[in-house]
Amino acid sequence: MKRNHQYWIYMLQCSDGTYYTGVTNNIERRFAEHQNGLHVESYTFMRRPLCLVYASEFQYVQDAISAEKRLKKWSHAKKQAVIDGRLELLPDLARKDFSIRSAAAELLEVTQISTPLRWGYSK
Repeated sequence: MKRNHQYWIYMLQCSDGTYYTGVTNNIERRFAEHQNGLHVESYTFMRRPLCLVYASEFQYVQDAISAEKRLKKWSHAKKQAVIDGRLELLPDLARKDFSIRSAAAELLEVTQISTPLRWGYSK
């Protein structure tokens, strides 16, 4: 029997207003690791408390990693549009580089946005 895999890309909002983007196979565990400061060298360690503001599920790890790499390169404004579910703003926020626009389109094709996840501190 073929086993279904589950991978996630996620964005955390840090206490300084920046976003951290990551990929994991266990979103609850990984968020707890960030929030509890498990890894001292992590970008998020000195930026706690954190809030999980976005997560998207993937069946294949390669798709999750590819989407995460693209999302990491996006501006704060584009990430905010994704978090807010305002995907129609992405073309206007994109640079005039067509490769970036096509990467945005690819991400939207594989990203399934459902109810936004928000774990952590309250704004």
